[in-house]
This record gives sequence, C-alpha cells and structure tokens, in this order.
Amino acid sequence: QQLRTGGRIGVSFDNRRFSSNAAYRIIDPVYQSELGLEFVQPLLRGRGDVNRTGLRLARAAEQAADLDLSEAARDLAADVNRAYWDLHYAGQDLTVQQQLADGARRLLETVRTREAMGAGPRSDILQAEVGVARRDETVIISEGTVRQAEDRLKSLTGLDRNPDNWDQRVVPTSAPPDESAMQIDLATGIASGVAYDPQLRRQALQLDRLDLELDLARDASRPQVDLRARVGLSGIGASYADNTEVLGDLEGRSWNGGLQLRMPLGDDPERHRYRRSRLARERGEVDLERLRLALVNQVREQYRMVRINARRARVADLAVDLSVQSLGEQEERLALGLATVREVLDAQDDLAEARARRLQAVVESRKALIEWRRLTGATEL
Repeated sequence: QQLRTGGRIGVSFDNRRFSSNAAYRIIDPVYQSELGLEFVQPLLRGRGDVNRTGLRLARAAEQAADLDLSEAARDLAADVNRAYWDLHYAGQDLTVQQQLADGARRLLETVRTREAMGAGPRSDILQAEVGVARRDETVIISEGTVRQAEDRLKSLTGLDRNPDNWDQRVVPTSAPPDESAMQIDLATGIASGVAYDPQLRRQALQLDRLDLELDLARDASRPQVDLRARVGLSGIGASYADNTEVLGDLEGRSWNGGLQLRMPLGDDPERHRYRRSRLARERGEVDLERLRLALVNQVREQYRMVRINARRARVADLAVDLSVQSLGEQEERLALGLATVREVLDAQDDLAEARARRLQAVVESRKALIEWRRLTGATEL
C-alpha cells in the first residue's frame, strides 16, 4: 500500500516445501513458512505529496479536455449565429433586389406609355429594358447567395445529414433586435474576457502542469535516503501442520531495519532535467502574459468594431431615406419630362446600394456583438 507520505507498507507470506534424496537429510520433506511486515519511508527523494503528482496531472488533463469541448461548443454556437444573420441579410437583400426589379418594370411601362403618346424617344425604352435585365440578373445572383447561406446554416446545424432536408428552405423568422441603446463597458469586458478565455485557462493549466513536472524533477535530483524496517515470523516442520503450528507459536521471530542511501558519484542527468523544467516554467509564464496582452488587444478592437458598426447602421438609415427621396424626385421629374431614364435608373442603383449597405451594417453590427460576447464569455451569444 502506497501512503500519502511516500512510504510503502506491505505484508508478505511465503510457504515453501523442500525435498531431497540426500542421505544426510533426516527430515524430508521440509515445510517452511514466513510471514513478514515491511515498511519503507523515503526521507528525501519520493517523500510527501510529490507521489500524488500523477493524479494531479491526470486531473489537469481532464480539465483541459473539458475546456476544449466547451470552447468548441461555444465556437460552433457563434458560427451558427453568424450563419443565421448572413442568411437573414441574403434574404433581405433578395427582397430589395426584387423590389427594384419591380420598380424597373414600372419604369419600363411608364416609358412605353410616354413613347406611345409621343412624349418620349424610343431610345428610352431600350434603356429601360436594359435596366430591367440588369435587375433580373441581380435577383438571380441574390437567389444563389440565399441558397448558399441556407446550405452553410444547414451544414453547421446538421440539417444536411438527412437527404430529405437538402431541398427544404430555411427562412429566418427573427430580425436583428434594436440594440442601439445597449451599453457595453470596455473595462468590464476585458476583465470578464481574461477570466473566461479558454486559451488563458489552458495556459494556466499548462503552468500548473509545469509546476508539477518541476516538482518531480526537483525531487528526482535529490539523493535517495530510505528508512527500512521489517518484522517477521517463521515456521518449520516435517509437515504443513507442524510448520503452521510453529508459526502460530510466535517462536521464530525476526526483525531488521536501517537506512539505505543511493546517490550518483558523477554528473547526474536529473539535475539537467530540473534546470530544463525550470526554464520551461519561466517560458510558460511569458506565454501566459503574451496571451493575456493579445486578448486585451482583441477585446479592445472588438469594442471599437461594435461602436463603429452601431454608428454605421445609424448613418446607413439616413442614407436610405435620402435615396428614397431622390428616387421619388427623379420619377416625378421623368413624368414631367425633366429627367431621363438614365437618371431614374441611376437613382434606383443608388437606392439599392444604400439599402444593401444598411442591411450589411445592421447584420455586421449584430455579428460584432456576437463576437464581443464570445470573447467576453457572455452567457448569451
């Protein structure tokens, strides 16, 4: 049995039978038994809690595996969230492109009516038809983008494992919430990120492991001095019954004890191993600080991204409103013969671009918050 002090205690029982055809043997066969109790206690090497290092290393490896699993699950959740909002953006962009295509067709009908009434040249019809064709092409491209976003979301959520789901449509039902009033604090985010970050926690576990290995190396570099003690009982007889009877009478007693010293006479490789472990421990501290600084910079950068994207979304809303007004004015001027079809089509392009930028700003703002929450360990992504 291994003891917490590093000592060992053991009980042994030997039972032997000797037989010989030698002429001088009076008793044959001979039965002999011995019962012994032995105790060994290291006084330097192998003494104390260093003997539990293996158990501690196993626990640290288990904690590291739990961290890996937790980080993988959280990264997957963040990827699913980002893929969802990419699909939302693609669907909304498709709706915008379809609306613009409908607007281009209305423009074409208006131009044809004006040409039939002699109020406009026939070349305007050609320009309007080109505008319709361009809008239809954009709609087709947007439909392909939507299907790609659907496939990515299906892949991340495992829906594509069933062939029946390959052609099923995935329609987002939640719009990005209004988080313009949400306040995030940089100092709090840095503190929570440092406390949560799986890489930092793994490096901390690595430092613990290096500490344990350093303790092992330090212990192995010491001389081995063991205190040994043994007590025993022995029995002998012409039969097994005689043997056990003598053993039970406690007449054959023996004991011994002493100190055992073992140490190398030349250069000890364990000392080099100890110095190497000490350097590895110091390097681990440097790596931990480097990871902490990198995380702080990453959290600060993400904080700026959240604020920039929030401001960008507000400005994009204003740009859409102005583009809607500009398109309305150009359509009214066209009806009065003061604007060309090209100017109306350009106004439609400006509106499409403004709406696309607004959608992208809203989704990017949401994705920036997802990344902020992932970095800072928020419970909800």
